[in-house]
Amino acid sequence: MKNHNHLLLRFVLLCLFFTIQAPFAAALGISPGRTLVDFSPGFEKTVQLTIVNTEHKNLNVVLYAEGELAPYMIITPEQLLFTPDESEKQASYTVQLPGSFTEPGLHSARILAREVAEQTQAEETIVVQAFLAVASAFDVRVPYPGKYLKTQIYISEPREQQPVTFLVQAHNLGTEAITTASMTIEIFDDAKKSLALLTSEQQPIAAGKRVEFLQSWDPETTYNQYTARFRIVYDGKTIQEEQRFTVGQFALEPLSISVNDFTLGTVAKFNILLKNHASTPVTRATAHILLSDQEEKQIADFSSIETPIPSLAVKALFAYWDTESVPQGTYDGKLVIAADENHAERRIRATVTEKAITTEIVDITGHAIRGQIASAAVLKKESTFALLTLLVVLANSIGWYAYLKRKNKKKFMDDF
Repeated sequence: MKNHNHLLLRFVLLCLFFTIQAPFAAALGISPGRTLVDFSPGFEKTVQLTIVNTEHKNLNVVLYAEGELAPYMIITPEQLLFTPDESEKQASYTVQLPGSFTEPGLHSARILAREVAEQTQAEETIVVQAFLAVASAFDVRVPYPGKYLKTQIYISEPREQQPVTFLVQAHNLGTEAITTASMTIEIFDDAKKSLALLTSEQQPIAAGKRVEFLQSWDPETTYNQYTARFRIVYDGKTIQEEQRFTVGQFALEPLSISVNDFTLGTVAKFNILLKNHASTPVTRATAHILLSDQEEKQIADFSSIETPIPSLAVKALFAYWDTESVPQGTYDGKLVIAADENHAERRIRATVTEKAITTEIVDITGHAIRGQIASAAVLKKESTFALLTLLVVLANSIGWYAYLKRKNKKKFMDDF
């Protein structure tokens, strides 16, 4: 009987531990999430990194490079040791590019910060256990000779009885101006039946510049999946691309994007609050934020880590942006939300001041649809849910305790 009590007590404590710990899981952070530069022969640049100890614990973090550009990188230092009272530390890497690249386009590498723990198993043997890793990307954009167009497609996610909006951003990455560019979109159902053909007006695109093509379509059904076939023609060249989209509701909805206790020049901690509308859990949810200035220069590219979100639950994802050398102003960009194998994009607008970052979710045409919503009520609801879960676990554990106690008492009486 005594052994049963001890085992049950351990089971209860274990359940309580995991129930309490689950909503507060944290991780390493790194900023910037991405650095993008245009190539020039002999280019050299030093990038400052901020590594964040979000769990405020003892950490052993190693830094290393991987990818095509890794041989051109020197990281300083290659290891960081955190104590619980150290929330962040600085590191840097220096890139010295070769005189030329044989291929135009994007050339990349990643700087990874990985938590490790050392365990000594024998006198001279050390086994290193690797844990979570976060990455900062470094991309070099090598221009294409002549005229070269790269497109980025956005498709809105309408609720029922709402039109679908298509936005295509066309960026001239070549060395020459494009005289005329135009777009058509053909929409098909799952039976490959053509439902609509949308056309745009022609536009010129200067070298290094970007234009936008905007179209909308009213579906006749309340819920269905479709394929959009995009065709962009520019100065005798053609780009074709297809994308699937759904009329209905994506599993994850962004409720708010907020930044607290911010001062310009420091690392901003973004709190991205997501709600899972699906009846099944999302095992891997991420939030990815990209921002550009008025000259279309990318100033931010950072992501959260993968986080599970239970069915019908609300969860906060955290991402970090180093705002050193970022000027005050308003920046347009996008929030990319991934739910396992699916993803959705929302256009966002961030206003950066000396003491605050205000981020609003805008529709595909640029009008605000959701600002920095006060999330206290939602978080309170999430905390209430966690408390109810805790009570359910406790009630079940007490029930098991009573059952085992009755069973053992009956066994004792039978033996007697």
